[in-house]
Amino acid sequence: MRAYAKRTISAVLALMIMLPSTFASASDTDNQVSVKEPVTSQLAATSPLFQWSFHKEQVKNGTSVENSASPASSDDYAVLKGTAAIVEDEQRGEVLSLTGGANGTAWLELPDHLYAEVEGALTFAVWANIDQSANAYTRLFSSTIGEKGLTSSGINGWRDTEFVIVAGGGTFNNRIYTGTDPSVVAVYRGDVTWSTSPAKGKWQHIVVTMNKEGAYDVYLDGKVLEASSIEPGNSSSGATMLTTMTQLFNRDFLDALQFNDFGRSLYTSDGDIRGKFDDIRVYNSKLTAEQVSALYEATKAEVVDEKIPAKMNVDLADRSLGEVFHGSAGALYAISEPNVPDINTLIPIKPSHITQKPPNGIQHPTGDALRVADYFFEAGGEVVNIVMQDYYQRWYYPSRTAEQYINEAVIPIATAVKEFKAQWGAANPGQDPDQKFIYIPFNEPEQNGTRYPQLLSDNATGKSSRAVFNNDWLAVTNKIKEIDPGARISGPNLTQYGAKVFEDLVAFCVINDCLPDIISWHMLWNKAFNATAGNIATYRAVEQANAAKYRELYPDRELPFPIKVDINEYAATAEIAVGGSLIQYIARYDEMKMNSMLPYWNTANSYGSLLAGQNEPNGAWWLYKWYADMMGGDMAKVSVVTPRSETDAYGPGLYGLSSIQDEKKQVGIAFGGTQGSGSIVFNHVTGHANSPAFLAGAEQVHVTVWHAGYTGLTGFLVEPTQIVDRNFPVKNGTVTLDVELDDYTSAYYAVITPAVNHEPNEVWFERYEAENAEVKTNVTTTSVYPRSSNSGRSASNGQYVAGISQQSSVVKWTDIEVPADGSYRLDLIGGNGATASMRNQANTGNANQRINSEWFIKIDDQPSRKIVLRADYSMELLGGHTMFIDLEAGTHSISISKFNQDTGEEGQGQSTLDAIELTYSGDRGELPNYRVQAEFADYDTAKGLTRGDSIAGFEGAGYVTGYGTNADANTRFVVSVLDDGMYDVTIRYASGGNGVIQINHDRKPVAGISITNTNGQWEEATLRMFLRAGINLIDIQSNTTLHLDSIHAAFVNKDAVFSIEAEDAVVVGTPAGAELPLIRNDAFAKYASNGKYVNGITSYDGAERYLEMDDIVVPEDGIYKLVVRYANGESAGTHAYNNDVVERYAQISVNGGEAETVFFKNTISWQQFATQTIDVELKKGANTIRFSNNNTYNGGSNPYGGNNGAGTQGFTPYTAVPNQYTPAFDRFDLYAQKPSVVVSNSTVLTGLETVNVGQTFDLIYSLSGTEQTVIAQDIRIEYDADKLELMGPPVSMNDENFVLEYNQGAGWVRIIGIHLGDYQNNPNRDLLKLSFKAKDITGAAQIRVVSAELADEEGVETFAAATAHTVQIQKPTIPGDVNNDNRVSIGDLSLLAKAYGKSEAHSPDWNQVKDYDFNNDKIIDIADLAALARLILAQ
Repeated sequence: MRAYAKRTISAVLALMIMLPSTFASASDTDNQVSVKEPVTSQLAATSPLFQWSFHKEQVKNGTSVENSASPASSDDYAVLKGTAAIVEDEQRGEVLSLTGGANGTAWLELPDHLYAEVEGALTFAVWANIDQSANAYTRLFSSTIGEKGLTSSGINGWRDTEFVIVAGGGTFNNRIYTGTDPSVVAVYRGDVTWSTSPAKGKWQHIVVTMNKEGAYDVYLDGKVLEASSIEPGNSSSGATMLTTMTQLFNRDFLDALQFNDFGRSLYTSDGDIRGKFDDIRVYNSKLTAEQVSALYEATKAEVVDEKIPAKMNVDLADRSLGEVFHGSAGALYAISEPNVPDINTLIPIKPSHITQKPPNGIQHPTGDALRVADYFFEAGGEVVNIVMQDYYQRWYYPSRTAEQYINEAVIPIATAVKEFKAQWGAANPGQDPDQKFIYIPFNEPEQNGTRYPQLLSDNATGKSSRAVFNNDWLAVTNKIKEIDPGARISGPNLTQYGAKVFEDLVAFCVINDCLPDIISWHMLWNKAFNATAGNIATYRAVEQANAAKYRELYPDRELPFPIKVDINEYAATAEIAVGGSLIQYIARYDEMKMNSMLPYWNTANSYGSLLAGQNEPNGAWWLYKWYADMMGGDMAKVSVVTPRSETDAYGPGLYGLSSIQDEKKQVGIAFGGTQGSGSIVFNHVTGHANSPAFLAGAEQVHVTVWHAGYTGLTGFLVEPTQIVDRNFPVKNGTVTLDVELDDYTSAYYAVITPAVNHEPNEVWFERYEAENAEVKTNVTTTSVYPRSSNSGRSASNGQYVAGISQQSSVVKWTDIEVPADGSYRLDLIGGNGATASMRNQANTGNANQRINSEWFIKIDDQPSRKIVLRADYSMELLGGHTMFIDLEAGTHSISISKFNQDTGEEGQGQSTLDAIELTYSGDRGELPNYRVQAEFADYDTAKGLTRGDSIAGFEGAGYVTGYGTNADANTRFVVSVLDDGMYDVTIRYASGGNGVIQINHDRKPVAGISITNTNGQWEEATLRMFLRAGINLIDIQSNTTLHLDSIHAAFVNKDAVFSIEAEDAVVVGTPAGAELPLIRNDAFAKYASNGKYVNGITSYDGAERYLEMDDIVVPEDGIYKLVVRYANGESAGTHAYNNDVVERYAQISVNGGEAETVFFKNTISWQQFATQTIDVELKKGANTIRFSNNNTYNGGSNPYGGNNGAGTQGFTPYTAVPNQYTPAFDRFDLYAQKPSVVVSNSTVLTGLETVNVGQTFDLIYSLSGTEQTVIAQDIRIEYDADKLELMGPPVSMNDENFVLEYNQGAGWVRIIGIHLGDYQNNPNRDLLKLSFKAKDITGAAQIRVVSAELADEEGVETFAAATAHTVQIQKPTIPGDVNNDNRVSIGDLSLLAKAYGKSEAHSPDWNQVKDYDFNNDKIIDIADLAALARLILAQ
């Protein structure tokens, strides 16, 4: 047990009596030397009226706790009530434990004469360890004039008389509502707010002192807080601290406070407090700062040389929770249009279910469920929910009777969905469309105050409303199932768990046979995860209470209980995109096997605010990727010992979700929620019957840990940081992972695998908070959640810096120390809510529009450089900017300002600043590069792939092995990069045989690399290929014994095959209406690549407008990557808080072929240009690409726009987006999809790729990329002897005597070569020739360099990379044999005639018919027909 020392006043006073008088004296009068007064002497000047210390010897009759200040008086006893108990705490010994729960569960009853001796001053003191689950308004001290627990909200809206101190985090900390009549509301109200609320999850000393002169102070751990204030919202008009204190110390009021408790509220709407408490004191004096400090020092627990970290245990022998459920990977309005967001962002998180608007719904201009369904299913999604009331435009929805609702919305929706399901089922045989779609007929019905007033309340009005709602539910669900008999229905979809609603609805639906298939409600307040378990238990009790009735009514049916629960909106506005908060929901909901969905607080195109852009993840996205990575494993039981470290007063607390994946031989855990020292203790790693078999007997294990910091909603986190990569000892079956947790907003992922021998690769990073910068000039610091519980937004460390707007405003860190010379990734996190009055796009006037903002960043004494922070919706909706900088090892300064500190130039706009984060990236001057280990990628265990570690020299925790038995076995790498462009993608592998590595990029084949046996050595194959900004999916398959170690992507350049500014393309058409010219150079063009852009391309008025790129010349047929740089700032809609953005679209036609519709994600501002990559199929030579808009999708349209809340004003037909446009185009860059092979010290075989049966051909052997001197070579070449015959000896090239000796056998030849003269220093040239003859067997034949050993002048031997050459053997073709039937006849003439008139210039399918062009004049005409006729006659 941890050593502790708990002091009491009596013990301290006894100590003081034993001290010499001179030591206890305040001064030495003879020498006039001041001596610091001992703390004990300071305390002796005052004593408490009441003190309850909870020593067991002070507990009488098992429940009464004596007053240590007056132990003889039983009237002063406090009484343990309910489940309150005295427990042993490892820090403070015997303490009071209150378990929390509903009002009246556990509390401490205090004497009714608590204030009898209080006159003009008062002090409360307590040691408190408030549980993290405690609600903001749960009571510490609570004094009332009436009995507690008799009312939910009092006489009128929680305004009854009371004097309370609460847990904190709400709108007040100390409520002083005075009066003496319990039958009326308080006559005077004063809510006192502290500058800082008490901590949760840790011991803290809380002292509140006050007097009738208006003095009021709060101390936490002996330190006084900034001045408290009166919160005006619910206080009496003109209330001040003085008037409030005057009211408090009114004698009649103090005498009326007869019902005094600790931990219990007057109102049943407030549960009892949960936590542990000690040394509760009440003084009738106002303690001084010195006395409070002395009290703190005298009563604090002395922990001996040990800091207390946040701590969590993971029991690897306890799999009782079953498999990882993965039910929390859903989102409301997750997808806006069929390609927004990019499918690459969806596939890795393995989305579970989404909720979208109904077909033709007009609540929002995007997100139609049926339009996005196929796209979602393609991404691996399981179920699409349809929130039916979003058919209406108004929020909250207009009140409708069941009959009105059915006729207006239910019938058209259900009819459309039923038709879609039938089509979907026909197109997807073997799948049940009824399981893919769920109807949500009501959404937050308690907000309908007209039809269902007080729906949740336990009163006559609430009971009546529930009866109306239940009958509406019956009518609506019956109609849905009448139209769509296989319909699955979810509800009632309340804003929170409503006990009375569920009690009444379930009982009603059992009788009327209308139970929902899924039970749903929302949990949208901060730390709502704490209430979930209680809600679920309460609901399951409702099911149990109705089970007998169901069996009675339906004896032939299976009992439907338990019904699946879906918390189909979870997390508050302050918790979205915050990994440390979201892990709390994910882990707890998975433990309870519940489905749940992220909410729609901002935009409908970011999968619940996990994305920074179309294809760019934010920090929280990586948490959901890790969550998906844990699928298929069993949950290991997690228990929290200490939720927070000593340095964390605000975080939600350490929590996590752990998975044991036997097939992958790994244990994973995602965790977060606190900052400072953390300890994850893995128990039963070995030594238990249920310990993981793959770790049996281990003395060490390997642990890898990644960190994903908070980047706000729109900050792009290109990749998480690997912060731990090493072996840990197993001690008595336990592994302890000690890790410094950066911030409670961050998320972490740790993976345990068997121990390995390798060099650790741990990446340095450090986050620097703006509020903690050494220099902050002319700026302000703002607190947000969780420091300010009233805030709806977050920042790391709960604060950000605002007001960076003046010429003197600057935030500067002067003590940034980096460990090594190198390139560092610098992520800047801030919020840009800047706007400006600018001309609207319709050119009808000015409007306040969102704009980008600019900062100047200065590093040391380097010149300031400008960076741009993309436009966003507010200063508290944080985003970011990423750049790479070179730093030398040592100390640096970084400053950020709006004005250039060197020139005075002013940056546009204004932004807040949360933090910067530095991450080591590589050597100085090194371009950005990214590495992904294969053993942590997504590999097919079901097809034989597994983690291996037997081949020495691998990186990380092992490699993926098992290739060669199933050609479809795949490893998928998620490679995220910062910018579009060309990258050298290096695959590190070893091979035990000859074959091919097949590489797919974004699920399309791009290259096959021939490989040979590497004889246990690791080799690298490098492809230069295009990668797009954000997520790239790279798949690796192989037909041979492949061992896959890693993929490394290094940025090279942005050299495109073709580039053009939009304004330089062919732009056809005139502006619609009064709009600006199509080519524009206005204020929105400030960030366009060449100062201009093209906008206004539409056809809503029937006129033709388009942008076309002509003469796009490419070297070969194939798929190309078109990077479109665009802006889209359009919005439409009237929603109260959702940002109703419009995803503009374009029809894209290649070479006049059928157009493809592509949507472009909204960029929030017309000034903000983003990129989107589109695949286009081009032919060799010249091509054209045209962009237009056919005005065919209006975002939803129906007759039910407008109206009022009561639904009595009448409807107006509404179309979300009546006139549709392409986005604004800035630039186009075209890259080849097909990569090129980058060689380094490798062998090369060149020769014909296609030969006829019986043909003899030569193959040339050479070296490439060899930088060393080469004196001799030992080469072994193998070939397919069943298809090829080696014709003669190897021959030296260029009359050099390279071939010294050779020997050969069936299918192989070994050559000893010698380099003479210049060939020694310049070995990269053609060296020898082999002649082969194709045998009479068609198909692919391979010649392979199995090994090539090189020796330099010192005799040092190295190996050059092996290579292979594949040749296709075919039978000789017959001229004119178009249909390949080995003869020339009129059948060939018929096919040729069908293609008559087609040409390279005008036919999109020219590549399919070009072989018919016998005279090669690029057109199929009469000359070709005549030529073929002559060939027929010649036979």
